[in-house]
Amino acid sequence: MKNNAIFAFAVIAIIIVSFGCAQAKQQHIAPAPPGGDRDSHGCVPSTGYIWCDSLSKCIRPWETACSTGNSLDGSDRDEHGCIGSAGYVWCSTIQYCIRPWETNCSAYELTNDMMPGSDRDSHGCIGSAGYTWCAASQKCMRSWEENCTAAAASKSEVRLITENFPPLNFAGKGGAVTGRSTAIVRGILSRLGQTADIEILPWADGYNLALNTTNVALFSTARTLSRDPLFKWVGPIGTFEKALYSTANSTIIISNLDAARKVGSICVVKDDVRQQMLSERGFSNLRLAASDEKCIADLLAGKTDLWFGSTDSAPFSAYLAGVDPVSMKMVYSVEKNEIFIAFSKSTPDATVQVWQYALDRMKRDGVYDALQGQYGIAAPDGDGSSLAQTGAISLASFESKVNGKLNGIALDLQSAASAQSALSGDWNRISPTLAALAGKYNYTLFWYALPNGTYYTVPGGLAAGNLSDRTYFKEVMAGNVSVGTLVSSKSTGKNAVVVAVPIKNGMMTAGALGGSTYLDSFSDEVERTLALPGYMYFFAIDGNSQVALHTDAGRIMEYPSTFGGESIADAMSAMVLTNNGTLDYSLDGRARRAVYGTSEPTNWHFAIAEYLE
Repeated sequence: MKNNAIFAFAVIAIIIVSFGCAQAKQQHIAPAPPGGDRDSHGCVPSTGYIWCDSLSKCIRPWETACSTGNSLDGSDRDEHGCIGSAGYVWCSTIQYCIRPWETNCSAYELTNDMMPGSDRDSHGCIGSAGYTWCAASQKCMRSWEENCTAAAASKSEVRLITENFPPLNFAGKGGAVTGRSTAIVRGILSRLGQTADIEILPWADGYNLALNTTNVALFSTARTLSRDPLFKWVGPIGTFEKALYSTANSTIIISNLDAARKVGSICVVKDDVRQQMLSERGFSNLRLAASDEKCIADLLAGKTDLWFGSTDSAPFSAYLAGVDPVSMKMVYSVEKNEIFIAFSKSTPDATVQVWQYALDRMKRDGVYDALQGQYGIAAPDGDGSSLAQTGAISLASFESKVNGKLNGIALDLQSAASAQSALSGDWNRISPTLAALAGKYNYTLFWYALPNGTYYTVPGGLAAGNLSDRTYFKEVMAGNVSVGTLVSSKSTGKNAVVVAVPIKNGMMTAGALGGSTYLDSFSDEVERTLALPGYMYFFAIDGNSQVALHTDAGRIMEYPSTFGGESIADAMSAMVLTNNGTLDYSLDGRARRAVYGTSEPTNWHFAIAEYLE
């Protein structure tokens, strides 16, 4: 019996070790170089290991729980802002905090001395490092670094689909697919040493294929809260503005999106982001069509009252519909969106990563801007260009930057709120998720609140204040997502914009998760992104005309009415009332001009301004 027990134990041990090795092999991410980044404890961060004081050993937190000796509250940020206890490490190639089991930093590396080289093929190319054999050039190469000659280019395994939506993507002379987004996609393919046939299909058909078929990429696709979990994303590859149009002689006045509910019908392309947006808001007066050209024809024929189109494509769509663009007019600018390439969910992560990396390199080396410039889109160059030349472009970038970040936080919070850890109401279970988000979004304080307003923060724990008197808190406890409320943080005293989502347990709201992004740091990030020339500046105000973001951080949370003079106060009132346009005003004795627009989810009013003297 004793010998049998020993034998059984040995067999079990072998099975466990074998299973562990198999698991380790599956989770292996090629390190850079093996053990080269050991810390003072001998832990290798690039493979996810951190030091656990209570266990006195290196652990990976998603495999082994560390006791209270290691805090998962976000207090252990490194010099890059990465939270080690949440599994985040710094990837120098993409300049971002990552978790190695989610994102393979080594897949982006540009040096070939970082792989063990155990997987060389018959030509000596190391596949794990991204190298393949180029017969035309007779050498190993990485397709995102240099192209194999056209004759040797491989056929992409990804099926590329787009729609007729000029100037982003459309059928040009001879039926060849062209357009602003198409040029970017072809540029990526070129960097990957690949070719592909791009198909033009009705949007609904292409969208359903991307949803339900393997290895499909659909562009140009707006990334929204509802779409985000349905696809894998590469981008952004540009922006576009959504707007409502009427006939030129129409007397319809639209002052906000809700006002459009009162018209007889709104024509919109089926399954397009515009239709999804209105459907999600409960619009019941929609007239669905296969194309924008059909909507325009129906609009001018009196079959619909409004067309939900795009300022980018309206003139081209009118031309394709055989009508003069001056026969219709924009009555309301709804919002601006960043556009992406949406890959079907089953597409391998490695494929999506190399596409994103190729796009990132195009942006870094100037090719992206050059391609955009071919279609009339130029990056601000700070060389004294007028507001008319650079303001609209910078404004779109401004809105996309702000809305993209806040939308991203909302998406991640909604995902966290649906998890069992959030439903448990146990702070010890909730805090690791929020700590991970803190590692992803710099200068944002994440928190969990009970229905009575008591709340906890990362990394502070139980806070002394109470959120029940906040207007956004009441909105969230009613079951709604809140994005864009300006506050002075009760925990830190800093000025912040709040994103908050409900934790729903059936029909009940069991609490809330939120993120408070510090406005001064947010403004600094926007300033670096826009890189405006010295005679231009940006600002954003909320619906109460309170400054949310500004090139001059000292203006944040102030009201223009306190700046002095009627001109600035009147100008800001006009911004709030008219939603988009251009206005002149004076401040501190200097004449100024601003181009401005309004967009969701914040409903803030964004502006790019210049000094006129």
